[in-house]
Amino acid sequence: MERVLSTDDSSPWGWALAPLIPLASLYGLAMRARSALYAGGLLTQHALPCRVISIGNLTVGGTGKTPVVIALATALRDRGRRVGVVSRGYKRSSVDAIVDVSDGHRVQGDPGDTGDEPFLIAQRCPGVPVAVGADRPLVGRHLIGRYHIDTLIMDDGYQHLALRRDTNILVLDAGAPFGNGHLLPRGPLREPLPAMARATAVLVTRALQSGRLDELKAAIHAVAPAAPIWVTDFAPSAVVPVGGS
Repeated sequence: MERVLSTDDSSPWGWALAPLIPLASLYGLAMRARSALYAGGLLTQHALPCRVISIGNLTVGGTGKTPVVIALATALRDRGRRVGVVSRGYKRSSVDAIVDVSDGHRVQGDPGDTGDEPFLIAQRCPGVPVAVGADRPLVGRHLIGRYHIDTLIMDDGYQHLALRRDTNILVLDAGAPFGNGHLLPRGPLREPLPAMARATAVLVTRALQSGRLDELKAAIHAVAPAAPIWVTDFAPSAVVPVGGS
């Protein structure tokens, strides 16, 4: 589905999906209005008594958020911070308001209950409690009260404006940072591009796969001139046999 949404307008799928463009325009208006309501204080942003760092993106699909969450949680833990991770738990089977994926010592449940990405984060980040739930402020308070964390990382939190954050890291895939330029449901964009202005930093992944990195940096600076841009790429760190043995 992600690949279909990202098709160019001139392709056969692009022609077939053209009737969705008016719906995408309405969706864009709704997202702009929602952002304005939060910015104006008409919708409540909940503050937590700890540092909150959001990691998110502008498009549906993978941009490399999960490796960023794992790397950041590990680095902060190693510096002595009491880190917790909150995630929605996309496609999880559990309907509980809060599900503890890890208490920092033991990973609980299975990927079906918690969602694949939170389960992976919990496996890769010993010493970091991980919990999932749709109400991120509620889950954040749970992590603070139960595990006494002082730093909360919100996975996939760029659009979750109900939770106030101290640092807002936007992750963009250099290969297709804005998809085909269309908003949902015609394209993969979750928000209009001016939403980049909320970023306190932009992390570009898969930078070596793009021959237009300078253009991307210019597009980011046009909307978020004060945000530093961090350029990264992925490299294999190990070979793991099938079956994990």
